[in-house]
Order: sequence, then C-alpha cells, then structure tokens
Amino acid sequence: MARPLGTKKFGLKYLNDEELKQFFKTVDRSKDRRDILLFRLVLFLGLRVSECSQVELKDLNLESHQIRIQALKNGRSRTYDLNGRLSERLNAYLKQRNKKADRKNPYLFPHPRRWDESISSQVVKYRFKVYAEKAGLNSDFSVHSLRHSCGITHARNGKSAIEVMIWLRHRSINSTQIYFEQIVFENQAQESAEIFAAYL
Repeated sequence: MARPLGTKKFGLKYLNDEELKQFFKTVDRSKDRRDILLFRLVLFLGLRVSECSQVELKDLNLESHQIRIQALKNGRSRTYDLNGRLSERLNAYLKQRNKKADRKNPYLFPHPRRWDESISSQVVKYRFKVYAEKAGLNSDFSVHSLRHSCGITHARNGKSAIEVMIWLRHRSINSTQIYFEQIVFENQAQESAEIFAAYL
C-alpha cells in the first residue's frame, strides 16, 4: 500500500485515511470490545501506550461522557468529551468488563491475570501488530503511529500548532511542530514534482 510522500523524511510514521479504515475494519471484525474501544481511544485522544494503560475507572464521568487523561512523560493532564459513538463503545465495553472477575480492578483496561494491575504496554503493542498484519499494513507501523495519525490529521484539518499541542498534551510547541513540518514537506514534494515534470 502506498505511503504518503515524505513520511520517511522526518521519520514520522502515521497511517493515512485508507490505512486507518483498513486497520479499524480489521479490529472490528475481531468483535473484541476491549480492543475496539482501546485503539479508538488511542487514535482519538492521541494516547501514548503508557497513558492508555494507566486510565482508571475513576477517570471516567459516564454522565457527562468525559474521560480524564493523567499527565505522563512531563505532559499535561486533560479532560476530554467523548462523542456519541465513542461513548457508546465505552458503555458496551464496560458492560462486558463488569461481567468478568476484574470488577475490582481499578483500571479501565485490566491486566488479564493480575487483579490490581493494568494491561501491559507489551500486550497493547502486540495486539496492534496482530491487527496491522491482518490489515496488510506496513510492518514499520507501531501503536504510536496512531498518535502520530491523530496529530497529523488535526494539523491537516486546519488546527493551529497551539491547538494540536493542547490536544496531544505536549509541554512544548517544539514537540508539535513535526506534524506541520511533515505537511509542508509533503506539499513541497508534490509541487516540486509538478514544477519539474517535464524533466523527470
């Protein structure tokens, strides 16, 4: 599957629209409500794997359809509104989760065998790789590619660097700038190809 121009230039690996559709279509076919919710939260909120695994049930406000992401890696804690479809997926997962023996586990995504621990980063990374492979995606992708997909999509859709920085919980605008550099590079590559078309 073709990659967007310039993704290797800055080392920024993200999924384009078609790859995201293919990935989530594959996840949905699994009918695993945990994974269906988990990877959508990673994309929607631009979660780091460590942030994803540390979300606790107390971070949810089901009445107001909100989720709080605690600060990790020198980031900033934020509370986000969940749209209707995502809120429905969360409720569907919680109904399934509450039927299991992990009801006393404080984490949204419990460890499968340890009642007081969260799902491990290794499990999240492994599950991503399984779905990515089944979807026929580039093996270079990692679960962190979904975070990059979140950043690049916001940047492409007119969000300012400050807005993207806030959404991704960056402490410095320098961490956010890579998404805008990526877009500029891709546009320049396309424009250069058109300018020099007669000579290429």
